[in-house]
Amino acid sequence: MSKDMGKFLLTLLAVLAVLGVMLALVLLGGCAPAAPVPEAAPDSAGAVTISVECGFASAGGVAGAPDDGVIVAKTVAPISDGDTMWDVLRRVCRESGVVVAKNGSGKSVFVKSIGGVAPVSGQSGWMFRINGEFVMASAGNIPMSDGDVVEWVYTMDGGDDVKQEL
Repeated sequence: MSKDMGKFLLTLLAVLAVLGVMLALVLLGGCAPAAPVPEAAPDSAGAVTISVECGFASAGGVAGAPDDGVIVAKTVAPISDGDTMWDVLRRVCRESGVVVAKNGSGKSVFVKSIGGVAPVSGQSGWMFRINGEFVMASAGNIPMSDGDVVEWVYTMDGGDDVKQEL
């Protein structure tokens, strides 16, 4: 057998081996367990109205704050049984293309930034009120009820500015 014929056969064998491995992967890939089917969404437990505003951050020149101070305009959002304020904020922001950053998890969520607007001092940051009342608790620990009105507001001075708006 000639030297060229030997090289050709070795190359052919290598190509066939690679094709065999690829075929095996394709065939065995069909044997993998199916991805889990997501559970059906629970029935709606109603809806809440939510907004995210940072007028004081805009006026104070905080980086990322929109000129009009509105990050998420007043929106009616469906809720499910067991939804917390954090669940609703995260869902509405995701659907609006707004990034939310947080510390903690579960019932100990602290919102660091919404739409890139973050605290610039020890006195600034995000606060929320439900049905007109400020709540000093984790958003992950506040259950939502049908008809609630949730307002996320950015304070520049520990809440005095946003409390005077009322």
